[in-house]
Formats: sequence, C-alpha cells, structure tokens
Amino acid sequence: YFEKLEKVNKAIRYIEDHFTEEVSTAELALMVHLSEGHFCHLFKDVTGKSAKEYMLQLRINKAKKLISSSGLR
Repeated sequence: YFEKLEKVNKAIRYIEDHFTEEVSTAELALMVHLSEGHFCHLFKDVTGKSAKEYMLQLRINKAKKLISSSGLR
C-alpha cells in the first residue's frame, strides 16, 4: 500500500509544481512507471478524484487565491 501511495504522492507533487502546464495522465503514469489505466484507477482510489479533476480543482483554488489576494475584481 505504501508504494502505491508514494506513486500517487509523486504525481501530486508533479501536478502542483506544473499546474500552469498541460499535464496528461499518460505523462504522469509514465513518470510513476504504471500503465495509464492502472494509474488513473490508483489515483482515484487514493484521492477520491481523477487526476484531471484534481488538476482542475487545483487551478481553480490557485485562481481564487490569486483573485482574493490581488484586490482585483
């Protein structure tokens, strides 16, 4: 279980470091040495979200933080 969790955590760190870029699930799967299907299933199992949903939510949260801290409308 720990090895699976570490693979997902590695992918999450990569997503957080590269959230402004287009990151594919195939790229993430390759990075953690899993098939894309297995990676997607494992990511959802651990986080409760698909990798794409996770990336979208992260971008939305970053945008909200940027908007609230800038004072712009």
